[in-house]
Amino acid sequence: MQTKESPEAPAPEEMLARAEAAVAALRDAYRMQLAEDVERLFTLWEELQAGLSMADFLKRVHEVAHDVKGQGGSFGYGLATDIGASLCAHARGEEGASSAPNILHLHFRMLRAVSQRDLAGDGGESGNRFRAKLAQLKA
Repeated sequence: MQTKESPEAPAPEEMLARAEAAVAALRDAYRMQLAEDVERLFTLWEELQAGLSMADFLKRVHEVAHDVKGQGGSFGYGLATDIGASLCAHARGEEGASSAPNILHLHFRMLRAVSQRDLAGDGGESGNRFRAKLAQLKA
């Protein structure tokens, strides 16, 4: 029995629409965060060129890459997650992964493309090319 104190629950369609709107808002926020993370990476690149130690550079790159890796998939940016995961591995110098600055910079450029082109999901044909390049970097 419905009382005046307890309003009627929204219909399932309305609840779904609200949830979809909330996810879309979060996705927009993630796109902005990704753009900021990309700019942080390029700022770190400039700092490395200006004399930042490689150890500090790698540590800070890993921090940004870890965030990109962890958040991308949650908001429908699987390609960003894949590039972020690869960048993490390279920044840590994991087995088969080089932490050479040019390799890291390549990751930065790929993430910039994902951000600027809004390559959600798997990134389509660009995503295929980027993943093939990431696979070559592991070899």
